[in-house]
Amino acid sequence: MNLKYSFCILLSSILLSGCAQSSNQQNITVPQATSEQPSVNETTKKPEKPISKSSYKSQSGFYYALIEKNDRGWSIVEIRDTAMDKRQNENQEILRVNQSYAEVIPYYKTTNFHRLGDTYECSYMLKPTVDQYSPCSSQLTSASVAKSIGKNIIAAAVTFGLASGSHRYIDENLINEAVVQTDLFNAIENEKTNFEQALYERSFYNARTIADYDKFIADYTSKDKENFIPTAIKNRDQLIEKQKAEQKKLAEENKKRQEEQLAQAKAEQKASDERKKNVESFRKSLKSGMDSNCGPILEVKDSLIKIYFPVQNYGNEHWIKRDEMFPKGYGCRFVNGGYIMPSSY
Repeated sequence: MNLKYSFCILLSSILLSGCAQSSNQQNITVPQATSEQPSVNETTKKPEKPISKSSYKSQSGFYYALIEKNDRGWSIVEIRDTAMDKRQNENQEILRVNQSYAEVIPYYKTTNFHRLGDTYECSYMLKPTVDQYSPCSSQLTSASVAKSIGKNIIAAAVTFGLASGSHRYIDENLINEAVVQTDLFNAIENEKTNFEQALYERSFYNARTIADYDKFIADYTSKDKENFIPTAIKNRDQLIEKQKAEQKKLAEENKKRQEEQLAQAKAEQKASDERKKNVESFRKSLKSGMDSNCGPILEVKDSLIKIYFPVQNYGNEHWIKRDEMFPKGYGCRFVNGGYIMPSSY
């Protein structure tokens, strides 16, 4: 009886411990530091925000640190201002730090594990690899004891322990420890000079447009370490001259095209006027025996002209108004016995 009672007390203690650990599943809030040395708030035991040495802001909005743990603790392998998701070994972790140092979390870009609330479910049957960086392969997570016990009791009963696993959460205390041991925040501040230099060089060498060079000149006129500004101005001015030349050429081509279109329109109008003049002259001189657009003229009676033009079911002879007659070559068409004058000159 006493043994059973002791087991119940032990189980209750473990469950309460699991609940306490679950309360750590929050993003890190970092206070302000007053020195360049790794500093920890004595009350919260959290790493303090460093004094900023640079106004540089990561274009991604974050800094990424590849850290590695060995017998001496954590050390920094690499810091970037762009995302990284590759590890060389299982002792390495990737931390993502936001601009204000207020949030530090492992950067699990891809994972095959499902997130359940504030915890991640991990199976002992799946052995994580270096490429599978997830809460289940991370040294910065801890077991959520309460959830894991419940899961494993059921799993062990059904599968004889083969499917037993655990629920893990990102452990703020472990992250704080890694940040302090590596002096990560000050390391990032020290690295900002390199980031800014890289951005400065990249902005110059990648500039391709007038706008690119204008921005580079505006951003770095007062901090041009490599004396790129004169070259940037020269390149920008060359692009401006090239743009002006292209615009001038385009304007000349447009002007030439407009002149050609105008000349063509004038020529077409002249030809139209000439045709109209010929038609009017033709109509004034109509007489029997002349040929027309609808064949030979049989008779002329003031404003009416009789022509010979066979139309199926409507006979061969037809009267047409003088001002609707055209010289030969304009075409002749009847619809339902009615003459259709050519549409234009």
